[in-house]
Amino acid sequence: MTPRGHSVIVNILVFHALMAPPIAFAQTPIERVRQYSKDMAVTLEWFERVGYSPDIAGLEREFRPLAHKAPRLGTPRRVTKWALKREDP
Repeated sequence: MTPRGHSVIVNILVFHALMAPPIAFAQTPIERVRQYSKDMAVTLEWFERVGYSPDIAGLEREFRPLAHKAPRLGTPRRVTKWALKREDP
């Protein structure tokens, strides 16, 4: 924790939001992607055509009971919750 009680990660996120220049979205033409990787181009075309909307709550309900069978993986949690609760030395 930092002197004000915030984790280092939160301080970095705030600093970045205040100081970093805005990032503009720039779409790479699919043919340029295809030159780099045909598989990536096919994947991106699928996302563009079909889309992707996973049922996060349903997946958590279905697979959370398996978490005790693989303790080395830890408890499933969202990264933002983990990051905000983390205490850095």
